[in-house]
Amino acid sequence: MSTDLKMVHVILPCGRNGRSKVWHRAITSVARQVRNGYDYQGDFVGGYSDPRVERRAELAVGTVVISCDSQGDARVGVVNGDGGIDVTKTCPAKGWAVVLAGETRRLLGIEDYPDAAMDWGLGEIAPQSLNYIDRLRDEGVY
Repeated sequence: MSTDLKMVHVILPCGRNGRSKVWHRAITSVARQVRNGYDYQGDFVGGYSDPRVERRAELAVGTVVISCDSQGDARVGVVNGDGGIDVTKTCPAKGWAVVLAGETRRLLGIEDYPDAAMDWGLGEIAPQSLNYIDRLRDEGVY
């Protein structure tokens, strides 16, 4: 049984609008309670991308990657064998860390914990709800 991982050269995506800088992180773990991006563990890959410069990284097939641009748009996906990233969930607003936590855990095979949105029965969080979550955090409620 081989434990060798297939490595591929991945072209890292730029921001949605083509102007935003983007960072990418190969995620290895997610904290039980997610409040912000610091609750995700893993190495940053490819540097902070200037949208005019194509960035590449050598990653193992199956690596979970989060990409976030300077506007707060974020997406999580898995590196495929063709050197692409199959995006499985996006969040078009700030507050991405909370929104993407459950999907990221699922992709990593980590037992999921109810996200704040699920506790409140919101299901998918609408962007306007993220402002409410931020306000609750500022007040120390969440």
